[in-house]
Amino acid sequence: MKIARLFLKQKNKRLDHLYDYRIPEEMTALVIPGVRVAVPFSRGNRIVEGFVFSVADHSQYADKLRSIVQVIDQIPVVDALHRKLCLWMVKIYDCLFYDALALFVQTARVVRSVDKEGRVQFHVYHQREKYFKITPQGREARVRGKKMAHILELLKKGAMSEDALNAAVGHSSDSRKRLLQRGWIEEIDEPVSIHKACIYFDSFHDHDIDTAHVAEKILRTGNKPVFFYQMDDERRFEIFLQAAIAVVNNGRTALLIEPEINLTQKLTGHFQSVFGNSGAVFHSGLRNSEKNHIGQNIQNGRIKVILGSRAALFLPLKNIGMIGLDEACSDLYVSDSEPHYKLPVVAAQLAKWSNALFLMSDPVPSLELKWRIQQNQIAAVSPEIQYQSAEIIDMQKEMRHGNLGIFSHAAEQHVDKTFKQGKKVLLLHNRLGFQQVVFCRDCGEVIQCPVCGRPMKTDKGHQLVCMTCGAKMAFPKHCPKCGSAHIKGMGVGIEQVEAVAQKKWPKAEILKIDAEAIQQEGFKTLEKHIAHADLIIGTRSLLRHFDFGAVGCAVAVLIDQDIDLNAYNAAEQTYRLYRLFFESTRADCRLIQTYQPHHPVVRALSESQDTSFYEAELRYRERMHYPPFGHLVYFKVFGKHERQVRRDSYTLYQAVKKQFSSWTVYQPVFNGVRREQHQIEYRIILKASAVPPVSNGIRKMIWAKTFENISSKITMMIDPI
Repeated sequence: MKIARLFLKQKNKRLDHLYDYRIPEEMTALVIPGVRVAVPFSRGNRIVEGFVFSVADHSQYADKLRSIVQVIDQIPVVDALHRKLCLWMVKIYDCLFYDALALFVQTARVVRSVDKEGRVQFHVYHQREKYFKITPQGREARVRGKKMAHILELLKKGAMSEDALNAAVGHSSDSRKRLLQRGWIEEIDEPVSIHKACIYFDSFHDHDIDTAHVAEKILRTGNKPVFFYQMDDERRFEIFLQAAIAVVNNGRTALLIEPEINLTQKLTGHFQSVFGNSGAVFHSGLRNSEKNHIGQNIQNGRIKVILGSRAALFLPLKNIGMIGLDEACSDLYVSDSEPHYKLPVVAAQLAKWSNALFLMSDPVPSLELKWRIQQNQIAAVSPEIQYQSAEIIDMQKEMRHGNLGIFSHAAEQHVDKTFKQGKKVLLLHNRLGFQQVVFCRDCGEVIQCPVCGRPMKTDKGHQLVCMTCGAKMAFPKHCPKCGSAHIKGMGVGIEQVEAVAQKKWPKAEILKIDAEAIQQEGFKTLEKHIAHADLIIGTRSLLRHFDFGAVGCAVAVLIDQDIDLNAYNAAEQTYRLYRLFFESTRADCRLIQTYQPHHPVVRALSESQDTSFYEAELRYRERMHYPPFGHLVYFKVFGKHERQVRRDSYTLYQAVKKQFSSWTVYQPVFNGVRREQHQIEYRIILKASAVPPVSNGIRKMIWAKTFENISSKITMMIDPI
């Protein structure tokens, strides 16, 4: 009798372990590790999905075992290496097995259905994907339309899917239709397989000697992870491509990962022109049919190289020879849902087990990455970048000279000069709203949102607005606590910066970019607006890889509000944010307005080297046992009722303190209101010396029902950025 050991798809961490099920005789050849099955579970014998992790010949529960009722997959959807990585993530990030597994089965989604007789059935989602190839007539055709010409050039390299063409060319259905009507392209069921990438591709830079030299050094590096400095996006991607081509030509596969979909789509055209049908572009924005087809082509060996966003790391590529991680320190690589993983950490583990090259780059590397290079844990194959310095403007001096406005006299002069030159001006102000807080000058009462309890801000119309839930109300005439009429708004938000800029430069075309604008307009629409704008004001969303063109002046409107954030790594995060802002805009003039001109972050940005800043930060981190010299584990307790959440947070605090008595546990603090459903959140911090003992301790707490007995929801994150 054969026994399948499997994990079940359920939501209770205490039940999240391997279960033994009998394999019926007729299913013996079908039930193998890596396939999904349907099994009865619990007293009611409800049919649930399960994942076969291993197969055994016997079980200590042989007399009590129930049988598998359906085999869902014909072949394993997760191979041995990725099963190992999945289980590793469960142990490190203390998540449910199926939450981790969901990352690895994106290309093979299971659909559950119930027939007329009430029987539950599962099947793998399947839908045909359209592919196109060029005809002999198309190879000789001459076209005027840019999109049509671009499509023909791409298809000369090999057949491409509908999605890949849309990603490379933009919405191309009309152009494809005309090409089909003229007989220059044709639709096919399956693309012709190309088993090897092009050995040579044309560099899109004239001065590619340095790029080739870096690529050669990378390929000569041993087993260590490799890092290279490169500020220019295109040259950085070219180095990744050169390394990937060498790996693929050596008979292995490669992964190239970008931090966001927008950047991935921008690089698709060049990527496809190099790898043709051997390459695929993968990200979370694809349709299920597109993901499914990519998964099938990976399984049958047609795809050798993947370009994608975070989700691409978990694709079932075999014989991985390289994992390339662009902008390796981006906070977009941190998952904000379960499991709360950091992609660079998971990628490093996968590369290690695959004996693959782990290649990283970032225009402004993090403190931890630079420390690992110093410790010889990572090989750096290029010299550090010399940054362009920024000019500091002391806003205290401006106040003493009677200027109480948002813009200094120097900033106004530089903006005027830039407009005369016909170049753009960029203003970074990382705060939403008009005024940041409204309070009573007599009793200090802060006006809070009646819905979610967050401090309310003002908008352009002097109306109070909550940036969390969107609630609005009229500006109060009297303090709700003491009745005073001395109600005042303070602080500067991006809308106030925009309003002041419109008054000062009324003839300028002004554009505001923040997360809401990106969500509503989309990247492509905003880039069209950018082309016509004279002055662009934005939050950190300005760093989302927009093409700003010629920028004459880049201004940090007020850096102090980011410096003063209450986080252990606030200085580093502020430094990286503004350094990336200045370097990515490539502005001729770079200005920092601040009330703290001697702050280490401000001084570091005014210099071309960051060595002294990072060394000071490292000394501080080491003294405080912060990462990379220790670990911080954040427990977040949240729910709708503040009293209950607060009570539960102290219950959890006592349990964590008891479980980890040899380490420091900080008392619960109010951590604001979560955007989803306006839930109140409290935070507990555990300062630990290593991660595995934390995971082991949390497992013990799970088995003791510590988390299960707390009514509020709980989530955990290790070393948050």
